[in-house]
Amino acid sequence: MAEVANTVTSTTGTATAVTTDTVFKVVHTGRNYENGIYVYLTWDENGAGTVTLTFDVLNPLMHATNLYRMEEVKDADGTVAAVTFILPAADGIYRLLVPMHANETVLQVNVTIQTTTESGVLTVDFMED
Repeated sequence: MAEVANTVTSTTGTATAVTTDTVFKVVHTGRNYENGIYVYLTWDENGAGTVTLTFDVLNPLMHATNLYRMEEVKDADGTVAAVTFILPAADGIYRLLVPMHANETVLQVNVTIQTTTESGVLTVDFMED
């Protein structure tokens, strides 16, 4: 039997595994966001369960390396979602608007996939507004 593992990818950011195959981070670096940054998510669940997302930003005027946890994220229609956004245990595509200050230069999406040793695939891409 072939070994399976969850994966997270991005064409507009850098995706890396933090621990095993359930915790990942995806980092996008930019500057001068007027209305925030859009995060596009494609989730192929494949038995992996739910996905939990949190968002951190870096503002080098406040600190050179500290990441600050976001306190609000908006869904596609502008409704404020919780600090933690959870994708259901089903395939889907999503768009979130993450508000950012002009001085914030890095957005990090923290990803936790519910089940290990499955073959869930999450694609996280970014579009600056």
